[in-house]
Amino acid sequence: MFGRTSRPARPTEPGRPGPEHLLLPHWNGRKWASTKVPDGGGELMDVAVSGGQALAVGDTFSPSEPNDTMYALRRTTSGWQRESVPVTGMASLSGLAPIPGGGLWSVGATGDDQHMRPLIARWG
Repeated sequence: MFGRTSRPARPTEPGRPGPEHLLLPHWNGRKWASTKVPDGGGELMDVAVSGGQALAVGDTFSPSEPNDTMYALRRTTSGWQRESVPVTGMASLSGLAPIPGGGLWSVGATGDDQHMRPLIARWG
């Protein structure tokens, strides 16, 4: 799973928006393989590794649900698991950066349709 993607899998019919499903590929040394992620739609914005821990972030955007909420997934020995997020409500996490010595910085936005503001949070 040591990769980055900014494009979610979007299985749709031509001309019709459909539900989004997370796509988190894993390089197994020979080829790319699918990785099981928790159910639910969303957009994967970034993946980063720090101290042997992997974190994936994004939002739950769906054409039928216009109010995004942020999500985070942490890689564990049993697969990808939901992780608590720094804020609730309309928000998105869009980037991660490893911190020397451990931890990750995450950036995104929070607020409402009229007043979005930057968000910076530290993980670990």
